[in-house]
Amino acid sequence: MIKESDRESFAAAAEVTVACGWRYAVAARWREQAFAGLDAMASRRRLRSDPLELRPVLLAEAGGGRRFGELAAATGCKPVALAQLLHLLWSRQLGVDLDGPLQDGSLVVPAREAGR
Repeated sequence: MIKESDRESFAAAAEVTVACGWRYAVAARWREQAFAGLDAMASRRRLRSDPLELRPVLLAEAGGGRRFGELAAATGCKPVALAQLLHLLWSRQLGVDLDGPLQDGSLVVPAREAGR
């Protein structure tokens, strides 16, 4: 699907990402479940307050990676923690693979580990 005139640009982009230690892929379109995950995160993008101070707890608990549902449950206040988790994902403080649907079993990792 890549036009001949664009091949050089895609090859250059691939070289840059490899040099930075990133992964690189060209996608023809997003998978349907990715839209649902992005919509969920976007719904909490403007979440400004954290009255229960769950964000630092969630960031610390994410450590080397935890499942989305178990991470929220670890706070003792799962419904509020879910909203905070979605905000942390949207703001790229945490990462999740959107190759599958965003659900309790989705692996959440610190942002520094998400790009590897």
